[in-house]
Amino acid sequence: MSEPVGQPWPANTHRLRLGEVEFDLRYRSVQRGGRVHELNQRCFDLLLLFLREPRLLHTREEIIRRVWSGAVVEDANITTSIWMLRKALGDSAKGWIRTVSKQGYVFDPPGELEPAPAADTVAAIPEPVAAPPPEPAEPPPPVLAPPRRPRVAAIASLLLVGMLLAAFAWPLQSPAPRRVVLVAVSDNSLQSEARWPVELLYGWIEWQLAGRGDRVVLADASAERDSGDVVVLLSVAMPVGRDSEWHVRAHLRDDGGDAGFDRASTQERLVAAIDEVSRDVVRHFAADMEAAEAPSLAALDVAAAPDLVRAVAAEQRDRWSEAAALYRRVLEAAPDFGF
Repeated sequence: MSEPVGQPWPANTHRLRLGEVEFDLRYRSVQRGGRVHELNQRCFDLLLLFLREPRLLHTREEIIRRVWSGAVVEDANITTSIWMLRKALGDSAKGWIRTVSKQGYVFDPPGELEPAPAADTVAAIPEPVAAPPPEPAEPPPPVLAPPRRPRVAAIASLLLVGMLLAAFAWPLQSPAPRRVVLVAVSDNSLQSEARWPVELLYGWIEWQLAGRGDRVVLADASAERDSGDVVVLLSVAMPVGRDSEWHVRAHLRDDGGDAGFDRASTQERLVAAIDEVSRDVVRHFAADMEAAEAPSLAALDVAAAPDLVRAVAAEQRDRWSEAAALYRRVLEAAPDFGF
């Protein structure tokens, strides 16, 4: 880390514990429920900052200065690292990291940090009881020892095995994150109040992909494009006739070809269709994403969903009283919505 601080544990401590969660300082990992969650360097440095200075407000500017010293980073780097830390802590402990809107984060665990015993401690094995010496027997017939292989041949065999293992391990390395550009295609002839479906689709996909920093890096649509960028065109088409349906679409373009997702929907199922298409897009980049990682939009209806879009827009413009009133309306209309 760029700014050393005093640590509240002895210098020779290798593992720390908070409740049921353990932190391995040597291997830079989090262990809970018998599972080990390894963290990258910056993410673990951020965790160390929280462990050393709990219950204090750490602003985003301070975190960048102390964890990403000298590096050019965006707010998305901090957001992704916080998401990874909460995922490593698990559902029961992810609330220890509290978000202070427009300011930063507070690490507020319910207990105190304490050293944990080393995981590689092995209990002493009792010495076996010596058995009485056996009765003398006839000496076995001599066995011819196999010829000793030359040392050069043994070394060559070891090198060959190492090369084979490296060749098999190479494809298992994690690929670099893909750059994704989200573009909302809306009908400018519509009133702003009627554009909420495509804005909801855009915002919901953006929020989910922002937590997949290991797979995806979101790029600004106005920035210069890279040849490997994946452009995702999002649209929600209104019915044009009495018997027609809504269409929620996502069209993906990259150097590998095109892919598309399309859901036809009635007015009543419009929010559920938006949720389904957003999950299709996220799974395209992270096929192993658990469905429970993000709450379902299906808890909202077409009356509450526009309020959610307006609440997020009001919060982004620092109109706090308006945002709070809209969020309250969303909660009243959909108390099971877990966003």
